[in-house]
Formats: sequence, structure tokens, C-alpha cells
Amino acid sequence: MNRKTGLFVFASVCLLLQAVLGTGFIMPVTSGAGNPQETADDWPMFGHDLMHTGYSMSKAPDTNKTLWKYRTGHFPGAPAVVDGVVFVGSYDNKTYALNASTGDEIWSRKLGGNVWHSPAVAYGMVFVNCGDNRTYALDAATGELVWSYETGDYRVVGSSPAVAYGMVFIAASKTRFPPQPRAPAKVYALNASTGAKIWSYMIDDQVFCSPAVAEGKVYIGSNDANVYALDAYTGNKLWSYQTGRLVQSDPAVAYGLVFIGSGDNRTYALNATTGELIWNYTTGDGVHSAPAVADGKVFFGSLDKTIYALNASTGELIWSYETDGWVFQLAIAYGKLFVSSADYNVYCFGEGEVLAPEEGGGGFPLWAFWIIAGVAVAAIAGLFVAMAKVTYKTEN
Repeated sequence: MNRKTGLFVFASVCLLLQAVLGTGFIMPVTSGAGNPQETADDWPMFGHDLMHTGYSMSKAPDTNKTLWKYRTGHFPGAPAVVDGVVFVGSYDNKTYALNASTGDEIWSRKLGGNVWHSPAVAYGMVFVNCGDNRTYALDAATGELVWSYETGDYRVVGSSPAVAYGMVFIAASKTRFPPQPRAPAKVYALNASTGAKIWSYMIDDQVFCSPAVAEGKVYIGSNDANVYALDAYTGNKLWSYQTGRLVQSDPAVAYGLVFIGSGDNRTYALNATTGELIWNYTTGDGVHSAPAVADGKVFFGSLDKTIYALNASTGELIWSYETDGWVFQLAIAYGKLFVSSADYNVYCFGEGEVLAPEEGGGGFPLWAFWIIAGVAVAAIAGLFVAMAKVTYKTEN
């Protein structure tokens, strides 16, 4: 396997773990007034819900039986699953709707650019950030275009949309051309029905994380080293907190706190209302993974190749485990922690029989799976369990 293929596959594992399993779980999140409603078995957006809790009450698969597979024209992005339909974009510039039980194509829609991150499904529409610097709203039943919004020379492909309060929240960044030290970004709120811009907020540097929404606030990080909280209805800045370096970690909101990593080697817990620092924890390198939160614990990975488990209230270390590669994405489901690493392994931690013991520091994995040239990914929502094998491979 050449280096290009290996990096491509690793990035694929990170993205699919992030979208399918999400960023952790705490409790079922109820939709507030004006929020889209979904059943317990749906997975309608990145991280499962607006707070990026990553918690689903759906039944887990007991076997690796392959129910179906569907081949797109290029590498597929991260899926969302609602009402028995799988919605997924692809580098072939298409967004697909597939029957969750059979894998049959319901519709596909050609857009103006690639679709990498997870779509959001709400109000009978599929909202997609696309590589042509547009956000699209498609009819969930037919794939017909409802509206599109162009962000000009601000690129929206770097994150997933969030939908709440009748609005679509997106982040878009200009391309930085050296020797430029920075390139600005904007956070937008669009009318979910029409695509009309309601407000936008300018940030000094690029944004490469997806917004989290909770209690009328939008949370996002930026390469300007700040974490921002914006009023969801007006776009006014409520607070910002400056870390020591760029912030590319997707925020998670739980227990009245915002958990987020930074390139300054730290993970932070901030008061969700005031932005006050509650605690921070220092690792040996940058933290760009989205934290996973469950049962009073925060889990995250670092570029120091280590997985950390901290007390969510105090930031005290509970355990750590060293892998042989950078750690980017984590997910918690069914009492287990799943982690993808640049050592080409997907790790599973939790109670149970140890199937493939590995040497490490502190935590102990139940198993570790080595990824070589393809990846099998379980997309779980309700009773839908499909094993999809990625067969796209780059040439030498």
C-alpha cells in the first residue's frame, strides 16, 4: 500500500467514526422549541444532535453480517440516517439517498462540488455543505433542489451544518495564501426554509470545525486560537476564550460545559454560559480530536499519540493509553470507547474479554483492528445495521 492510499484510508476511518458514532453520549437530548424533531433511532446530523453528544438509543449490531453495500462514483463522505433513509455525499459531487434496509438508491443529486462532511436532515430537507462554496437544501423525499446559498470565496467544505430554531448554521473560511498569516472566516445563520441569510459573524482566521448549538447559543473554534459563543438568533458574540494556539477541535457541550481541544497541547472545559475557564489539561502535543463525553468523563486524543480519560468536572486524569500514531477521532457507544489512530488501528476500550491485548499505559483495549487498504464501517441507526466496504483506492 502506498503512502497516499494509507493516509486516505486513515482519514476515512476518522471521518466515518466521527459521523457514525459521534463524539460521545451523556443522555437523550430533547429538542427545544423550534428545533427539528427526530426519533431515538435517527442520526440526523454530525455528532447525532446539536450538542454533538453522539448518543443514540438504537440497538447495537451483534454480528458483522453484511446486509448490503452500495458503490458511489468516488470515496463517500459521512452519513446521516433519518426515517429509514441513509443520506450520504461523495467526492463524485453527488448526494445520495439510500434505503436503509436494502441499500437501494432512492435518489441521487449532482451538485457543484464534492461532499465530504455529514449532511444534516431536518424539516423534510437535507442540508449539505459542498466544495463549490455553497450550502444546499434538498427535498429529503425527492432530492430536488429547494435552495442554495453561495458564500463567495469563503469555503464551506470544512465542516458540517447544524440545524435548529428554523435556521441552518454553517462556517466558511477563505483560503490562506502564504505568506498571509491568516485568512478570515464567517459563521452564518440561514433561514432553513428559504436559504436567506439572517446574520453572519466575522472571525479573524479560518474555521475547520463544525458548530455545536445548545440553549440558544452557537459554539465554534477558530485558527485565531479562540473559542466563540454566539447568540443563535442575532449572531452577537456572547463571549470568547483565547487558548494558546489554533482550535480545530469540534466542541462538545454537556453538564453546562464546553469541552474543546487546542493546538497549544491542551483540552479545555469552559463554562457554557460565561466562557469562564473551569479547567484545562496539558498533553504532549496538539489536541485536534473532538472530545467524547460520557458518565462524567471526557475522552480525547492528542498528536502525542495518546488517548486520555479525564474527570469531566475536575480535569483530573483517570487513565491514558499510548498508541503508535496520532489520535484524532473518538466515539462512545454501548459502554465502549472506539478510537482511530494514525498507526492504522481502530481501538476498542471497555469492560469485557480482552481479544487482542496491546502494550500501553493505563487503559487497556478490548481489541485493536489493523486497517490495511479498506475499511468496514457500521452505520447504526435504529434497527438499521449495514456493513459497507470502501473499495475506492488511489493509484500509485
